[in-house]
Amino acid sequence: IILKEESRILLCGALRGRMGAELSLYSLVEFKAPGQMASPLEHSAQTADAGWSVVELNLESWAMGKLIGKGGALKRRMASICGSTLEYLGKSAHIVGSNEERARTAALLEVLQTSASRYIKAVPGPLESLCTEVSIPKSALTTLWGSRQDTMQQLENETDTLVFIVMAAPTRSASPKNVRFHKGMVVEGKCHGKWLEATVIDVANCGGDDDDTDGRVLRLKWIGDGQEAEVSVHCVRQQLHDGNGNDVSKTEELEAVGQVAILGREARRKDALLKMLDLVEVMLPGTFS
Repeated sequence: IILKEESRILLCGALRGRMGAELSLYSLVEFKAPGQMASPLEHSAQTADAGWSVVELNLESWAMGKLIGKGGALKRRMASICGSTLEYLGKSAHIVGSNEERARTAALLEVLQTSASRYIKAVPGPLESLCTEVSIPKSALTTLWGSRQDTMQQLENETDTLVFIVMAAPTRSASPKNVRFHKGMVVEGKCHGKWLEATVIDVANCGGDDDDTDGRVLRLKWIGDGQEAEVSVHCVRQQLHDGNGNDVSKTEELEAVGQVAILGREARRKDALLKMLDLVEVMLPGTFS
């Protein structure tokens, strides 16, 4: 018969500190003896400033490196950014901190688990106060990110931040059904697969109704060559203008910029932002001047 000896450890101090020390001890035991502390643990003592949360992880054990990083660097950075204590026990993440800190950590865990190569659809609400967003030319962004992401990883390591690319929703001009085209209006019409500037000569209703058109046919005069043509309303779109009326309607220009989200403490975010802008300026001189 093998008897397991148990020892009791007395932790003294404020509740938040005791919780953090307790979680660190559990993690140490789990590392030395896997499976001993893997069952979900909960803490009965909870306050607004000191609580214990358990988040079930959706990654397989072989993919846990996505949440740990080299030598545990990513896990420590997550805790530093969110202001929490974070440890993994089995397939659960245990978080100690205030209500806000635990919510931030849980949101960041979800983002890292579900994002592909750090591409995200939006910054979760709990992380917005820790985020700075900046627009970067996509040509520079592709080079900065690279296939191995070495440049971004170096920037993150130097500034103790996490960088994500925010995927913009596909840009679509207003539905033609919602646009009131009128004679003399300058628009863009599709001709042989290209969008060309044109002036509306006349608007006729030929009947019919579907998802793209309400049956209207526009007679357009192409500004480029002065020729006229009848075009279905679903092949006509409005121009986009800036506040001074300057034409900036080219979709290519709008799609040439990518959005980057930098997560971290304020001073660290500023440092990361300056380094990133400097890298872009070196690659594309005049971008921010």
